[in-house]
Amino acid sequence: MGQAGCVPTSIAMVLNGSYGINVNPDDVKTVMNHLSQSSFGATGRDLINTINAYGRKVEQINTVECTANLLQQGVPVIFFVNVAGGIGHAITTYGYSNGDTEVLDPYNRYYYNGWYDVNASSNNLSRDRGDWNAGRPVFAIM
Repeated sequence: MGQAGCVPTSIAMVLNGSYGINVNPDDVKTVMNHLSQSSFGATGRDLINTINAYGRKVEQINTVECTANLLQQGVPVIFFVNVAGGIGHAITTYGYSNGDTEVLDPYNRYYYNGWYDVNASSNNLSRDRGDWNAGRPVFAIM
């Protein structure tokens, strides 16, 4: 999947880790390819449509406070963040402790590895227009 695999990999991590749905990133990519209108990468709508295809719900999150509350409740959250000077990148987050959340970077922990401030992640959102086509690119997966 290379450079365009962060969204299907993030989705697979959430489906496996939180909901016991046995899928791998290639499985998710195949489903996403049937639903996507994007020629490269995946958009916010692609994420929502793919999660829904697996029978889960997605809540697009508009505030840091709501993000923190959902993470405290054990709901996984996928952020589309800005990395490497302007590239949009999906990361998966779990848990909450003292303002931080554990970030799982689907790109072999290249950009993130460990616990990071929720507020900082919320203020480093992707600038890619497609990532914003479903609203602010922060998504709780339920």
